[in-house]
Amino acid sequence: MPKASYDSPGDRSQFLKERETNCKILCAAAPLGIFVYSKDGQVLGANQFLLNMLGSPPLKATKQINLFAFENLKRSGMSDFLAGALECGTPQQMEISYTSKWGKTSFVAIIAVPLAEDNSVPEKAIAFVQDITAQKKTQDRLLKSEMRFQLLAFSRKSKRFIQTVEVHQLIDDLVEILKRTLDRKISVRCRKKAHSSAVEGDPGQIRQVLMNLCINAKDAMPEGGRLVLTTETVELDEAFCQGHDGLLPEVLSGDEC
Repeated sequence: MPKASYDSPGDRSQFLKERETNCKILCAAAPLGIFVYSKDGQVLGANQFLLNMLGSPPLKATKQINLFAFENLKRSGMSDFLAGALECGTPQQMEISYTSKWGKTSFVAIIAVPLAEDNSVPEKAIAFVQDITAQKKTQDRLLKSEMRFQLLAFSRKSKRFIQTVEVHQLIDDLVEILKRTLDRKISVRCRKKAHSSAVEGDPGQIRQVLMNLCINAKDAMPEGGRLVLTTETVELDEAFCQGHDGLLPEVLSGDEC
């Protein structure tokens, strides 16, 4: 990579001063949050857009916050992310839900870029933060809308008709929807332990139960996590059936999610 040459130390000083001024102008005018932090987690600088976005205090007070120790940042996973970007020395990106100390919750996409000179170990990094709260709310509405649409389509087709249903196939279809629409912080997995997933029931109602369980699980994980759909073959003994209307001990096996 070509390097700039200078006729005198004064020229280099002037160049660096102009570059710093230009960077400050760009950061101040940028339509996204920008901050620089050290390998110790200290905030070295931040633009006003970031402070407004996250509901943070003025810059002077924000600089008193250690990014690796601040409880709200640790809870959201941002502390580990920022520290990890410096450790690996390459740009990293992620999407998280962050609730500030002052109670403002935002979904943000963040990119952290380590800053190093001449292939040395990075001593600091610059992070770019975009507020995607509106986008996430739209995705959530689309998820619920798509689920309602598919439920409606299924109910119209099935007309509450009891038939043999392959639960594993319903789960496979649902997982595809969830992977397209859920926050990336939530991983979706299947564990098909049942030797057979065929059950007698209304496919629309079974699908609705599965979707409601997934939506409730998603709402219970605002900071992200793992959503695992599991099937098992279980034996319904007499004691269990006595506490559940409609079940008979003669029905000894079935699939449970």
